[in-house]
Amino acid sequence: PIDGSDNYIITSIDDTNVALTDTLLDIPYSICDCYNITQIGPNASKDLRRKLVTQLNIPDSIEVIGDQAFADMTSLKTVMFTHNRSTVDGSDIPQAESLTIGADVFYKDKNLEDIYLRHYEYESDGTIKEVYDPKITSIGTSERNGKTVGAFYTERESGTTIHGAMYDRFSENKDA
Repeated sequence: PIDGSDNYIITSIDDTNVALTDTLLDIPYSICDCYNITQIGPNASKDLRRKLVTQLNIPDSIEVIGDQAFADMTSLKTVMFTHNRSTVDGSDIPQAESLTIGADVFYKDKNLEDIYLRHYEYESDGTIKEVYDPKITSIGTSERNGKTVGAFYTERESGTTIHGAMYDRFSENKDA
């Protein structure tokens, strides 16, 4: 827990605090319905770097993603910022007011093809019901090979596609 509150920071990702299958890393909104997960610490995925995780789901309750939180996950192909507002007991999970993204979050994720910042929810007839875009307020930068790169820099030769209008505000950091 953070400062005795109901908020929680994940400092190391393993199968005790996330839903982890062979290829999917699904970060939950809460731990044991007691603590809201609001932060992912620096280097949180260090123990997963050699796993075959290809998809990462990040909930909209996250307020901070630390430096290199998901760096060197060499099999990672897709990152989705997810939007699901209710728990098992039906209570609402608070959406983060803003999202701060550290430096080099996906550094050396050389197979990362797509990052989906925008999430759509649909009515049963297929019409769009709700659009979720995280409110990104800060994106970290670092120096790589003499140039400034942003949090989404992956070293992928053919680039990584960022999906979502909010990212356009940070085009000066766009490295994909």
